[in-house]
Amino acid sequence: MHKSLPVHILLFGFIEESETILRALKQYPNNYISQCSGLNSLKRILFENCDFDILILQLSYLETDITEILNFVVQQQDFAVLIISNSKIREHAYESFALGIEDYIHVSEINPPSLKRSIYFAIKRKEYKQQISKSEDNYKTLFHSSPLPMWVIDRYTLKYLSVNKAAIDHYGYSEQEFLNMKASDLWAREEKEKLKLLIKQFTDDFLHDTACYVKKDGTEIKVNFYSSPINYDQKEARLTIAEDITENIKIRQALKDSEERFKSLVQEGSDLIAILDRDFNYSYISPSVENILKLKPEKLKKRNFFDDIHPEDQQFLKTVVKSIKHGDNSKIGLPFYRVKDGMGYWRYLETKLSNLINYTPIEGIVINSRDVTDLVEQRNRLSESLSRYEIISEATSDIITDFDVLNNSVQISKGFYKVCGYDPRKIEKQDFTKWWYKRVHESDRKIIKNKVEKTLRAKERFFSLEYRFLCADGSYKTFLDRSYVLYNKQDIPQRIIGSKQDITQQKEYIK
Repeated sequence: MHKSLPVHILLFGFIEESETILRALKQYPNNYISQCSGLNSLKRILFENCDFDILILQLSYLETDITEILNFVVQQQDFAVLIISNSKIREHAYESFALGIEDYIHVSEINPPSLKRSIYFAIKRKEYKQQISKSEDNYKTLFHSSPLPMWVIDRYTLKYLSVNKAAIDHYGYSEQEFLNMKASDLWAREEKEKLKLLIKQFTDDFLHDTACYVKKDGTEIKVNFYSSPINYDQKEARLTIAEDITENIKIRQALKDSEERFKSLVQEGSDLIAILDRDFNYSYISPSVENILKLKPEKLKKRNFFDDIHPEDQQFLKTVVKSIKHGDNSKIGLPFYRVKDGMGYWRYLETKLSNLINYTPIEGIVINSRDVTDLVEQRNRLSESLSRYEIISEATSDIITDFDVLNNSVQISKGFYKVCGYDPRKIEKQDFTKWWYKRVHESDRKIIKNKVEKTLRAKERFFSLEYRFLCADGSYKTFLDRSYVLYNKQDIPQRIIGSKQDITQQKEYIK
């Protein structure tokens, strides 16, 4: 509790030493103190205003609903909780730690410095919990949005605990099927003994290897997997990333069998292959340039490597590329850079250069490049999406919903509780469509239902609705509901992401 930062304290309950506690709190006049007693009074205050830094629970053996009070308080997420109790209910205070209460202090220990210290630590613990929760949310977002198959398995039984969408799509098993399987169910028969020994040897260590896996349809693939020990839902587990390298192996094998010059050109296994002379002019370029950059190979002949590179990337690349001439057989990898294609668009390339100027069959600098435009754009979109979501979740008072149409499941932002009084976690476990329409005003229900169905039939991506919605306290609020629909490859609605804004006051002002 910093001296320059006032703390809003809600003081609840009655014990014999309440005056002692108040006197201790009033030693720090910057603090703002509110008081209430009784569970119903506490609920009413929290429903009307959750803007507290800390709730101090004064628990007395005279109170008959201690357990109910504790269970209700731990459901609140926006403030820290400190328990002050007397000896006769000490056991309740200790039990509260298991429920998530931040701190406990006995009334006999109350004095201004000790109370100040307890309040400070309780608030800090709450902040740390929220940071951990946010970190876990970020991990889940990255896990489920990764384009590479990923899963979490029990470290000892190898049973699947979680899988991402990329794994489901790539291997052909549903999420439920995965959760009923073990990691060994994917291993090819000839790999089972080897992998069992590896996992046993590296139970608590990082593990990286190549293995043969089998998809649901029986297809065998070669996989590079990276597996690290983690703790997941209080279980000792492993996080595994599995990269399918089957096609890469086939390509490398085909290139290995080609003639000597071509073997040298493709030694890095890239897509676009070229040779530069000592002045960095193209002396040879593979036909694949037509697919990648929409340019004819003959058009690039005698042009300089730097001619089509984006001006912002040229200076740095010139310094790096020219350094390769100083050593025989030296190799360097270039950072992603932009090249203008035949359609006038900028494409991102990843390039590796090999100095073979003194190697007779080549006598030049070999370039192996691949187009990574999609990768860069996907990374940028993911980064922007995560940033936008974090900002919106923290900054907006709107209700954000992410509705999985196929599974009829939903994720709802915490703002829903403040606006309507409903606990999002309880709603996410119900039939969301039925629950939501039931609370739309009877006069609006049919109209908005027809409009949503019409939007989905027409395969439109946006819709905007205005309707009255029943809150937990029995009142109605008017929502402006703006939603975006995501369709799968078969044009079937997959997700509806919506922002629901409370415009009740605006409507009243207009009236």
